[in-house]
Amino acid sequence: MRGRFLRTVTALVFLGIGAYLIAAFARSMTAPETVTARRVSVTDTLFAEGRILRDEVYLDCPYDTECFTVAEGQRVSAGALIYSDGDGDSYYSPCGGFFAGDRIVRNGWYFETDIEDTDRLYEGRSISLVFLGNTHPAVVESVDGKRVLIRCREGLGDVLYLDTAEAELNLGTVTGTAVPEASVF
Repeated sequence: MRGRFLRTVTALVFLGIGAYLIAAFARSMTAPETVTARRVSVTDTLFAEGRILRDEVYLDCPYDTECFTVAEGQRVSAGALIYSDGDGDSYYSPCGGFFAGDRIVRNGWYFETDIEDTDRLYEGRSISLVFLGNTHPAVVESVDGKRVLIRCREGLGDVLYLDTAEAELNLGTVTGTAVPEASVF
């Protein structure tokens, strides 16, 4: 009887030790911490101050503003009547573009700036030029040392009366997935 009792006690001790080891192992094998991956976009941007250059044709007509038949900033086509004083004096637009009082502005515009970091700019690169709350598609025309000339074909109406401007040059946007550093082994 005594042998049976010792075997039972020994079995219970081994069962207790086994249960303790299983519990310790289970505690160490908890589920990994949940992490959240998110989609992010990063825009490569340069900030610059520069000059606005336009292709302008100055008009040789009288400057009596009451006789203009078009409004400031209005688009005119080549040959359109832009001045008539009622005495038979008329003046027609020599080219198409935007009427700016004493000139016709045509063929887009340029932004000329000096930038220290021209490594990321090269001739022919497509970028976006952002200023005055508007984004304009543009192309880098030339890079000469620190001097950069950027051509814009849209938004001419926004720059009719500007000589200088501060602008953002958006060189591109990279989109990817961001994960917390703790989730990377």
